[in-house]
Amino acid sequence: MIQAFNYNELMAKINDKMNEKMGYSAISQGTQGEASEYPFFTYEIINAHIGIGATDNVSGEVFEMLIEFDAHVSDVASSDNDMFTGSTGAATLANNLRKFFTISDIKNWSFSNNFPIVDVSDITDTTNIISMQVERSAGFQVRLRIKDDFQETKEFINN
Repeated sequence: MIQAFNYNELMAKINDKMNEKMGYSAISQGTQGEASEYPFFTYEIINAHIGIGATDNVSGEVFEMLIEFDAHVSDVASSDNDMFTGSTGAATLANNLRKFFTISDIKNWSFSNNFPIVDVSDITDTTNIISMQVERSAGFQVRLRIKDDFQETKEFINN
């Protein structure tokens, strides 16, 4: 049987490295349970499999995936100036995490772990209109190229 790619293992690796370098990790968007203390990060796998053309489907597959990371803060505005400029702590926190994905140390680490970083998008305001009285959020997307190693166990007859 072919073992499917384990997205949980990938996110655990990314979270461990985030925690090591930044002191934060990300929880899955929509996780149920007790609310996290502010500030916190969430992630959502926007597209789990983006085909990139020809690939070896016997011993592995190469594909890309898209993950959105959001920073959540409770401090909507810390000064009157923030109210007029629209800047929030969420954008600053999201920018810190965005920089994490763009430094060469992390790019080298991700490459050596078979998920090179292909692209990191710009930061956008992701505040939900329903929750904007309580929190603000900002986020960005990371595109990874995944090398999924697996072994086809079905035997073939060679002519």
